[in-house]
Amino acid sequence: MNRDWLALTQPESKGRVAAINKYKPQVVVDIHEMGGDQSYYFAPAAQPFNPHMTKTQIANMDAIGQNHAKYFDEFGFDYFTREIFDAFYPGYGDSWPVFYGASASTYEVGSARGHVFEKNTGELLTYFNTVKRQFVASISTAEGAANQREKLLGDFYQYQVDAIDSGKDSKERVYILPKQSNREGAHRLATLMAEHGVEVKQATEDFKACGVKYKAGSYFIDTAQPRGVFVRTTFTDQVDMAEAFVKEQERRRARNLGDEIYDVTGWSLPMMFNVDSDSCSRAVSADSKAVQADDTLLGKVNNPEASVAYIVAWGDTAAARFLTAALQAGIKLKSADQAFVLGDKTNYPAGSLVIEKRLNDKDLLTKISQIAEQTGAIVDGVDSSWVIEGPSFGSNKTVPMVAPKVAIAWDAATRELSAGNTRFVIERQLGYPVTAIRTPMLAWADLSDYQVLILPEGNYEQALGKSGAANLKSWVEAGGVLIALGNANRFTTNADYGLLDVKREQAYREDKADSSDDKSSKVAGQLFASRDDLKAASIEPHTSPDYVAGVLANVEVDQEHWLTAGVDKDLVAVAYGNDIYTPIKLNSGKNLAWFTGKDDVLASGYLWQQNKAQLAYKPLLVHQPQGKGMVIGFTQSPTYRAYLEGMNVLLANTIFRAAAHAQ
Repeated sequence: MNRDWLALTQPESKGRVAAINKYKPQVVVDIHEMGGDQSYYFAPAAQPFNPHMTKTQIANMDAIGQNHAKYFDEFGFDYFTREIFDAFYPGYGDSWPVFYGASASTYEVGSARGHVFEKNTGELLTYFNTVKRQFVASISTAEGAANQREKLLGDFYQYQVDAIDSGKDSKERVYILPKQSNREGAHRLATLMAEHGVEVKQATEDFKACGVKYKAGSYFIDTAQPRGVFVRTTFTDQVDMAEAFVKEQERRRARNLGDEIYDVTGWSLPMMFNVDSDSCSRAVSADSKAVQADDTLLGKVNNPEASVAYIVAWGDTAAARFLTAALQAGIKLKSADQAFVLGDKTNYPAGSLVIEKRLNDKDLLTKISQIAEQTGAIVDGVDSSWVIEGPSFGSNKTVPMVAPKVAIAWDAATRELSAGNTRFVIERQLGYPVTAIRTPMLAWADLSDYQVLILPEGNYEQALGKSGAANLKSWVEAGGVLIALGNANRFTTNADYGLLDVKREQAYREDKADSSDDKSSKVAGQLFASRDDLKAASIEPHTSPDYVAGVLANVEVDQEHWLTAGVDKDLVAVAYGNDIYTPIKLNSGKNLAWFTGKDDVLASGYLWQQNKAQLAYKPLLVHQPQGKGMVIGFTQSPTYRAYLEGMNVLLANTIFRAAAHAQ
């Protein structure tokens, strides 16, 4: 949850932000534990700092850190500063408060992880030692804040004034979320910003801004406000790390020393929510209403007394929630594999839901009205099934949807964060139940009661192995849908298992280094003309691409496959780690989403040039039919930190549309 201050998906995060917005403390400390062989960490933070933080805020926290040092020296406590824990990503507990004017820091104590911990030096670290260090640092924080209380209060006030003034002078003074097809994404982002304490407005009339016309219902945020700096750092496409820091990271990589980037370097909220956003250098003048954090997305049923059917346009999370609620309510409905146009010239995107009255009970209108209100979806009643373009309601390309039983690998072998955020996205954001199954059971259990199984990120080799892969393969061939996320594909792509016919790539080497497995103690002689030759010869031939802490990457989506129905042709995904996969061959399956070319694959953040080149046009989403079922691989997880709102429709397709297409 230390990374959840930006997305606010968890109730604890919401509670913390609400409390801070109410009391507005000038000093905020996020207190943690770390491995027992480490000592104690407090400010100053490591580089890089977010450039939107002020020198004054950083200096205030450094002064409190100096106060700690005095007491830690007195008690004989070891500590360290300026290492590991940076202040760049705005979603930490030690960075989010900075953007309303506070000074903030993370404290990390070496933890006994119980009553007693034997350190690698042989020293015994006790629970008492841990508590005592946290207590001393906490009291020192209160004393340090009291010692500079007048300065802290004055700096806090000045921050608000400066934020308003800098917003007025900004070339991106106002951010606008136009009225758009992704209603739910725009609404959720607007209300999220309101929850953060940002003043957000929704236009109640059409208006113009910087020469562009916008419809009533559009949202806009003027950064000439106390939270304006927070808006800029979360809405702008790119926040750059300091040039000197970047140069140092490239130098370290050149020396094979490893980089010092701690966490994701890209987090643009409009990109992650897959919503259109504009900016304007001038204030917006339009009648509007203030957006509140608890505003609900208003759904409705148009033409409720329709004689033939009801249609829900596919393409946002509200529609996905309508689908999951309808399936659980026992409503019979279909989903179109392709876009279609009704006889009255109304267009509907691929994936749109068709609910025919003839297939449902007499209380259908009551049910869909309640679901529309709950989910915010728009439902259109139609009096004719005449389609002039695309598949008709009775076409084989308008498939009946099923209510699949969905299981997820759990506990042993899974990466707990991935398992948790994946289950959270499906159950809380999409509104559909998931059954957790302990991973070792998948090696032998009868899975015939389940139609979909999700493997979150994790290391499945030991827990499942060859027998587990055989059990999963048999289940898939009988009609199951297996979905693997991120590095779970290291298991599915094992050539011995026959689950997914792609391979994980090694790092691309321009020098074509010898990759033979010769065990001889002698090799052919080599001539080195420079230190670069020595460096190249020192690198193992079988290495992975360089590790990436996390960036936002541009993705293209196939628009002519049922699995991507209703998904925008351009998406933004998080790319992290060092797994890059080969495309699947056409005789095995299809690549349905892939990263764009090297010159524009980076949407936001910092990405090594070699990774840009190797990631370009490599698959994000792979589909492989097997028997009556299929295997689907996301090479990067669509549920990362549960904050990729823009990936929810694609994830919903792989669960519900895939289950409908399995035989």
